[in-house]
Amino acid sequence: MKEHWTEYYLNYPLSWDNLYKGAQTKEVIKLKVNSYKSFLFGPTCMKLGPLSFIFKSNSKYNINLSDCIKIDGSNIICNTHDLPLQDNSIDVSYIIYQLDYSFYPQKLLKEIDRVMSTDGTLMIVGFNPFSVNYLLNFSKAINKKIRLGFYTPYTLKDWLFFLNYEVIVFENFFVLNQFSSKFKCVSDKLECHCQLFGNSYFLIAKKRTYPLTPLKVGKKNISYRPIVLS
Repeated sequence: MKEHWTEYYLNYPLSWDNLYKGAQTKEVIKLKVNSYKSFLFGPTCMKLGPLSFIFKSNSKYNINLSDCIKIDGSNIICNTHDLPLQDNSIDVSYIIYQLDYSFYPQKLLKEIDRVMSTDGTLMIVGFNPFSVNYLLNFSKAINKKIRLGFYTPYTLKDWLFFLNYEVIVFENFFVLNQFSSKFKCVSDKLECHCQLFGNSYFLIAKKRTYPLTPLKVGKKNISYRPIVLS
């Protein structure tokens, strides 16, 4: 697994108002979470980052973690790259736009994997660098000398595969006006035909204990001998 890290910290959005079309993005993710609630079940749920706090879960115990900043609704304030949780103690994790602003996303994934229980479920939402909005804002970021720490969702799938996670749901979605039936129809058509260029990706992965790629067993010459009954 190739190392991917930066020597600088990115300004993490503390609320949905800090994101471009944050209110609409929040509503789209809510619809997707409600539609895939059958996968997101377990007694203990960890929500990483302030953008994950507003999403409800069916879990009995909810743990809201913020990264070294005191935020309303957070239960634990810690360094997210060194979680103060026991091994195999979390059943469900909500990670919404957290890996994109991490200076070492692979270390964060390994730390999340450490606390995840067997057959635990990850829900990850992040930005898609192939989207039109990202490409349009990329030139502005270069002019302002802003360093971007984003990566492709397919790279994330490779990292999860290396950690022995099975990706169950993977979708790229567009953020349009969901309150208008006209824009919702356009959004549905775009997701069907131009899913690669969606603004963000929605991913659900399950932790497996058995290897996803079984080893190939070579042929062996087996000799049989007759059984003698006395």
